Amino acid sequence: MNPPPKLYADGRHRGTCSRILEAILQANEQKEIGRGAMKMGMSPMQELANISNRLPVDVLQDINQRIGDWLATGGKETDAYIEQQLRYAKNVIEAIK
Repeated sequence: MNPPPKLYADGRHRGTCSRILEAILQANEQKEIGRGAMKMGMSPMQELANISNRLPVDVLQDINQRIGDWLATGGKETDAYIEQQLRYAKNVIEAIK
């Protein structure tokens, strides 16, 4: 049985946001962000991290909160909901071009 998730005082799941932010920071450190990094087999979370630098801050915060909530309630990084958030992010990028 898994231990209960650790929560911050405001109820947010500890670790979820930091994992997402860590993935984003790692992607931003790479030189190949964008087209070159979009390889076959990349997870939706990795793709989100790679395109995060092209999203408005408020959109990125919204996606981060939604994914954090999803993972905190037992969702997985491979669930269709994460793919839906990736599609939303890509649509926002297309709309602001």
